[in-house]
Amino acid sequence: MAVDVLILGPRWAVRGLALLLDGLTLRGAQRGEYLADRVAARVGSSEVAAALVDRLLIGASVTGALHTESVRARTKTGVAGPGATADDLWERIAERAATVPEREYERLRRLAAPHGHSVDSTHPPTHPRRHLITAGSPQTAAVVVDAQRSAAIATELAPPRTTAARAVLNGATVQGPPLSLSFNLSTRARSYG
Repeated sequence: MAVDVLILGPRWAVRGLALLLDGLTLRGAQRGEYLADRVAARVGSSEVAAALVDRLLIGASVTGALHTESVRARTKTGVAGPGATADDLWERIAERAATVPEREYERLRRLAAPHGHSVDSTHPPTHPRRHLITAGSPQTAAVVVDAQRSAAIATELAPPRTTAARAVLNGATVQGPPLSLSFNLSTRARSYG
């Protein structure tokens, strides 16, 4: 019992210090997210940056889809059974995300506003982030990726994408919104080549 008291005291002190540091750095971290959103709007266009923030709203749905794909791959049932490979996992998830209609995004935006939806506790709420991106005059893309550059990027990212897909299909836990998914936003941004 005495040992428990000796161990709990320092543990609680460390936890308290960690919570204090989190509280002190939270505003700076959230400010950094807002600044990153503004940069994303300048680099990729306001329209594409807003679409990306909208994708955060379907994070739970995408996480569920990844879990479903994982179960199907491990049980060899359903569409993603024996013929499914890790190579096309992200394309299947992107296709599923692309089928979400605009009215669903609008509904999710309305629901998120009063509840303060955010990616996690360190990120600012999604609706002010989207408002910041769409406020003012629309910005065009400062960086335009042509087909050749896009293919080079895809080739460079292919090995880690496949590794991550295999991990998901083999039952790795997916926590939170899958922010690293390569969604094809070129259908929303006509400036990409």
